[in-house]
Amino acid sequence: MTSRDKLRALVLMWMMAFFISLTLFVGKDMINLGEAVLGFLLFAGLIGGTIAISTSPAAPETVQQRDRSIHDSAKLKREDTQLIDRLVESMDEDERAALMRRLSIPDDYSLSDDGELRKR
Repeated sequence: MTSRDKLRALVLMWMMAFFISLTLFVGKDMINLGEAVLGFLLFAGLIGGTIAISTSPAAPETVQQRDRSIHDSAKLKREDTQLIDRLVESMDEDERAALMRRLSIPDDYSLSDDGELRKR
């Protein structure tokens, strides 16, 4: 059950309890014992249902959703490598040589906490 489904169920449950309580209690001078017990059971069930719905775990991922996410991540990886391939193909020989020199230098840079590359 997604959070949106949980919200819909809770809103529907509370609205139904509100309208049932309106028919039970509004417009009466006094309520009898049976109506009081019914009202108590209604709201006890409402509170219990709210707790049960709000604490229930999320629905497990379906096979189709898992396959789609695997497919999408593989597609993104292919697109990234294709982007790099196009970039390297667009370089001339001097730029490729400079890139190879830069990649063969020992790692003089580190990644800071905020994601910035800094020279050591």
